[in-house]
Amino acid sequence: MGKVRFGVCQWCIPAQGVQAIALASELGFAGVEMDMGIGKPGLELREEAVLDAFIAAKEKTGMAYPALALNGIEMNRPQVEEETRTLILRAAQIARQLGADTLQMPSFGSAQMEDEADFEQSVKALRFACDQAPDLQIGSENTLGIQGNQRLLEQVNRDNFFIYYDGANIENIRREDGAAFYTQMAGAIRQAHAKDLYLAQPWQKARPAVLGQGECRAQEILETMRALDFSGWIFVENGHEGERLKKDLHVLKRCFD
Repeated sequence: MGKVRFGVCQWCIPAQGVQAIALASELGFAGVEMDMGIGKPGLELREEAVLDAFIAAKEKTGMAYPALALNGIEMNRPQVEEETRTLILRAAQIARQLGADTLQMPSFGSAQMEDEADFEQSVKALRFACDQAPDLQIGSENTLGIQGNQRLLEQVNRDNFFIYYDGANIENIRREDGAAFYTQMAGAIRQAHAKDLYLAQPWQKARPAVLGQGECRAQEILETMRALDFSGWIFVENGHEGERLKKDLHVLKRCFD
């Protein structure tokens, strides 16, 4: 079995600013998936002082920053294509400064690929990211199903492109089988989020649950990943307090270690 490492998403750590990095370390995580901080005062990594502070926190704690998430990017909007490209170029620079080898580029909410125009515009942005940052891995986390993601892989058609996996999103947003999705797409998945939820309609109102205690079949999803020899980083993306995050980490370690 390949090496699996466990981290936590910055936006899920119940602490502000660089204190989040210290808390992640105290909870036992090996790394943090960083947030670009688009539109978030005090967290915007395009501000040199903020970036420097997070780099210093990394050095102090020994934490890894394996991925940088561009939460808030709207790749599907042609009217902001130039701004999107500028953001991608800056994000690639920041990722290198952080020591991250992955850009995670989400397509949710107003940035979803809901029609063919959205899809084509998003493909353009993803290709641009792959071509401009060939030294980085570019991951798309989105609301498409198996067929949509297979088509996305074909259309982007770059070796450094992959599908960013979140089985709970498949269960919650699409009401489809998250384990079956992983089974079909395993060869195209290089990093993943781990969370569990108490499902709700609309999907945005779902509440976090400790891994294995919610309604997203998290244990089955993790066991499927293990059985198919997942290798890479898994980041807890459960929005709850520290002791529950520690329980999530325990579940991951018990499954994979």
